[in-house]
Amino acid sequence: MAKYLLPRPVPLRSPYSPFRNFNYIRPIFIEGTQEDLRDYQVRIILNKNNFPLDKCRVDGNDIRFRDESGRVLPYWIESWNSSQAIVWCKVPFIPANDMKTIWIIYGNPNANSKSNGDATFEFFDDFSGSVINSAKWSIHKQGSSNAKVELDGNGNLHLAGEPNTISSGNLRSISAFTNGFAVRLKHKIDAEHFADVSIGSGSLQDLDDGGNSKWWHTVLGDGYSFTWQSPVTGEASKDMRIDRCPAGANATALVYLNIANLVSLDKFMIEEARYTTDGKLEFLITPDSRAKLETPTYDGSGQATHPDVVYFEDGWNGYKYWMAMTPYPNSNNAYENPSILASMDEYNWVEPDGITNPVEPAPAVGYNSDTDMIYNDDSDELWLYFRYTNESQDIIYLKKSSDGIHWSDKANVLESSFGSLLSPAVIKENGKYYIWVVDKNPSPYQLKLYESTDGENFSLNASCLLDYTPSGKDIWHVDVIKVNNEYWGLFTFCDAGATTHGGRNYFARSADKVNWHVQEKILIDARSGYWDSDIIYRGSLLYSEPYLKIWYGARNSQEWHIGYADGEYIDGDWTLVSNEFLKRILEASDTTYHSESKNILLSQGEYSNGWGGNRYIDYIFVRRYTSPEPKVIV
Repeated sequence: MAKYLLPRPVPLRSPYSPFRNFNYIRPIFIEGTQEDLRDYQVRIILNKNNFPLDKCRVDGNDIRFRDESGRVLPYWIESWNSSQAIVWCKVPFIPANDMKTIWIIYGNPNANSKSNGDATFEFFDDFSGSVINSAKWSIHKQGSSNAKVELDGNGNLHLAGEPNTISSGNLRSISAFTNGFAVRLKHKIDAEHFADVSIGSGSLQDLDDGGNSKWWHTVLGDGYSFTWQSPVTGEASKDMRIDRCPAGANATALVYLNIANLVSLDKFMIEEARYTTDGKLEFLITPDSRAKLETPTYDGSGQATHPDVVYFEDGWNGYKYWMAMTPYPNSNNAYENPSILASMDEYNWVEPDGITNPVEPAPAVGYNSDTDMIYNDDSDELWLYFRYTNESQDIIYLKKSSDGIHWSDKANVLESSFGSLLSPAVIKENGKYYIWVVDKNPSPYQLKLYESTDGENFSLNASCLLDYTPSGKDIWHVDVIKVNNEYWGLFTFCDAGATTHGGRNYFARSADKVNWHVQEKILIDARSGYWDSDIIYRGSLLYSEPYLKIWYGARNSQEWHIGYADGEYIDGDWTLVSNEFLKRILEASDTTYHSESKNILLSQGEYSNGWGGNRYIDYIFVRRYTSPEPKVIV
C-alpha cells in the first residue's frame, strides 16, 4: 500500500490539532464481524513489509491514532523495534459486516509517547512505580509471611513463596469480569512449577487438597485455574494443567477440562485465556516453540536435512525464500543430493515451477552432502556450494543459477583429505569470499577458515579458536552469517569422536571470523517424544531484528526432518520463543462458571523440596473479546 501524506489543505496542522507537526498519515482497515462492536481493542502488527517503521521514532513514541471524525483513539504499544511493532488500539465502534477505517499518524521526532494501557484496556497494570496499586489488587501471602508479593523497581511484579517452604505469593484483582473478555500477560520464571493463574470467584484455596493446609497451587475456590507459560520463557511447563475447581475440591475431585485438538496437555504454552460471549472458554496456545516443516523431496520420503536459506526482502524470481537442502531418508546417503525449495514465508516450502530435483545427481562413487547457498549480488545469481566425498578425499563443488531453476555444471573450488571439508559455510564480503569448514581429522575436531577473491579458488586463512566447547563434544557442522560488524554462527556439536550422534545446536559470535565466543546455553536441544528427539543437526540462520530465524535438521529414532524456530535475545542468551505460525485456539467444553463474575488471581508457589521459584510479571491486561475477532488490514 502506498504511503499517505497529509492532504492539502492540512487541517491536522491547525495550531489546535493534537496532530500538528506530524508528517505522515496512513489508513488501517478493520473488517467487522457479524455484530456491532463497541470500545473494542484491536491488535495491530506493523512490520517492514506493511509499514514504513523507519519514518517513526525508534521507540514509536510519535505514533497516534484517529477515527474518521478526527477523534483521538487510545492505544498501547506492546513492543516496538526496527523490524516489527505490536500496538493495541481501542476503537469506539466497529460496524457489523462492514469495513471500519482508522488512521495512524506518525513522523514527529519531538513527540512524546501517548501509549496508555489504562486508557486502552478494561484492566491494565505494567507494575511501574514502587508500590502495588491497592485500587487494582489485594495481596495474599499463603503459608508464610515471608512469601514475596512486591514490585522489583524494574517494572515487574515479583511473586514467590518462601524458599523450601510450602507457601505462595498471590495477587488478586479487585475488578471482576463475566464473559466476553480475554486475559493476557507477559512474564518470566526461573522454575517450571506452580506458576498459576486462576479465573473465578470465592476464597483462596490450594488446588491439590481443596483447603488451606497446602499452598503451592493457590487458586480461587470457584473457577478455572491453569499453569500459565508465556512465550517469553521459551519452554512449556512440565506440570501444565487446566482444571476446573469445584468449591472444596481436592485432588481427586478436580475436573480435567476436555480440550479439543490437543495431543498432549504438558507440551504447550498459553498466550491468552478467553471467555467468549456465547459460553465458551478458549485458550490461545503455542504447542511448542518449533515447527516441523513439510519439505518435498525427489525420492518422495519428505525426509530432509542440512538446510541453508537465502532471503530476499523484495523477492527473487517469484519467491522471498530459497532453500538448499539434501534428502536423507532413514540416513541413506545415496539420496543426499543437493535440492532446491522456495517459499513466500518461513514455513511453506515448494519445489519452484520448472525445477528438477536433485540439481546435482548422485555420483557413481561416493556421495554428496552438506549444502550451503549465497546470493551473489555482482552476478544476480544463487551460488550453491556442497560437499562430495568418496571417503578418500573431500571436494567442495560450486553450482550457479540465474533463476533458481536451471543450474550450471559443478566446479571444483576446494579439495582436501577425507573428513577435512565438512559443512561448508560461505559468506561474500567486500569482494571476497570466506568459507568455514570442519576438519574431523585432528582431535579435537577443528573449525577452519578459507578465503577467495572470486569464490572459486580458495586457500587456507586460519584455524579458528572457540572459547567454549561443551563437555564431551566436538564441533561438527556450522552456519555463519554477517550481522552488522559481527559474524554470527549456528554451531552443531556432536559427541566427541563421533559423527552426528549427540548433536546439539549452539549460538556463536565473532568479531574477526577466527576467534569465536560460543554461548554456553544450548540454543536447540533434543526433546523426548518429539520429531527432533534424537539428533539436532546443521541449521541455517537469518536475522530479522529482534529475532533469529532458524531452520535446522533433526532426527528422531530414524527419520530426518527440517524444522523452524525463532530465537530472541533474553537475559544475555539467545533463547527459542514461540511464533505466529504455531499458534492454535483450544476450546474447553466445560463452561460451568461462564455466567459468574470472575476475578483474576496471579500466584507463584513453593514446595518444601525446592520446587517453585521466582516469577516476574511485566504486564497483564484484560481486553474485550468476541469470536471470531475483527480482522486488521495494514
